[in-house]
Formats: sequence, C-alpha cells, structure tokens
Amino acid sequence: MISGGDDSVSAALFKTVALPLTGGTATEASMAANSNFLYIGTNQDQLAVQVKKSNFAIIQFSEVSGPYNVTSITADQYGFVTVTWGKGVGFYVINKNGQAQDGGGGDLFMLNTSVAILPSSVE
Repeated sequence: MISGGDDSVSAALFKTVALPLTGGTATEASMAANSNFLYIGTNQDQLAVQVKKSNFAIIQFSEVSGPYNVTSITADQYGFVTVTWGKGVGFYVINKNGQAQDGGGGDLFMLNTSVAILPSSVE
C-alpha cells in the first residue's frame, strides 16, 4: 500500500527451486529473464540454467564445448537473452519462447537501460 506516510512492503516465499549451480565466495552469478524464462549461470559452471516460469522446469545448456564457464547473461526489451562463455569463446542467443536463435564464437551481449554486466567479463 502506498500512502502519504510510511510505505510498507511484504513478501512471502512462494517456491524453492534447487538449481544445479556452483556457489561460494569466488562465484559471480549472471541472470536475465524474459516473460517466459529465467536464465542463470555462474563463472564456476560450464552449463547455464533455463527455468520456465510457468512450472519451474529446469533445463541445463551450453553452446560451447570445452572447459569454458558462463561469463555473462543479458537480455533486451524484446525478450531475447544472450549467454556468453569464456572471454570471446562463444555465445548463444535465445528468443522469448526459449528457442535458439543464433550462436557462435566471440562475445555478444544485449544492452539496454535495465542490464548490468561486469566490465571484466568483456574484452
């Protein structure tokens, strides 16, 4: 409720979903979403995770082979999500329906007014 005085916000846990991702003090996580999916990855994992918002189904995926970890996950206002691995190693672009649109070598990421990336993850 928003009023002329103090405002209050409350939240309640709706669902807990165990993700197959590595945590710890050296872990840097990346996350982006569109209207249908949430994408999460860490600099400690070679596979990124796609979580379907409607039923919390989890799919792990990677575009690159080899020992390269996720370096960034970004999205644009049209629902496209880009996941990158390594520094200049590869990327994967996914549309709002969770389907692959593009992929290849090099760095590619989406920028808009609501995205933040670690500058050290981009060459």
